[in-house]
Amino acid sequence: MGVFNGAGRLSWGAVSDRFGRKISLIAMSLVSSIACIAFLRTATGPWDVLAGLCLAAFAYGGILALMPALTADYFGPRYVGGNYGLLFSAWGLCGFLVPGYFEGILDRARAAGSLPGGYQEVYLKLAVIAAAVAVMTTVLRPPRRSPE
Repeated sequence: MGVFNGAGRLSWGAVSDRFGRKISLIAMSLVSSIACIAFLRTATGPWDVLAGLCLAAFAYGGILALMPALTADYFGPRYVGGNYGLLFSAWGLCGFLVPGYFEGILDRARAAGSLPGGYQEVYLKLAVIAAAVAVMTTVLRPPRRSPE
């Protein structure tokens, strides 16, 4: 997964340079959604899981490559440090809180005797979130700049 994460950083950076950051973010979100729906949610063996995790890591790697540049594009290079700091802090907070939410889903599924069903629910929700990011990206606009 580390190899795919690293390859994602390089690949999505190149895609971003060629096609733009919004297109890249939409594509990364769609790759994440496909990984969750087509491979992880319906996995029937270890190769499906491995393929899904590698695709997810590939898309995830691009996030860390694109977000600083996207932040600079939207808020200007003068404000990238503060704004990216806020964005990265929110990312860290989500990395702390969200796994507990998904663990609750898996705990309920385990208690009901259907752990695979719990994983299916988790990956469905992750796919929906990734698809929502793709949709939100299509309407993303830079903030209006006030006259200085």
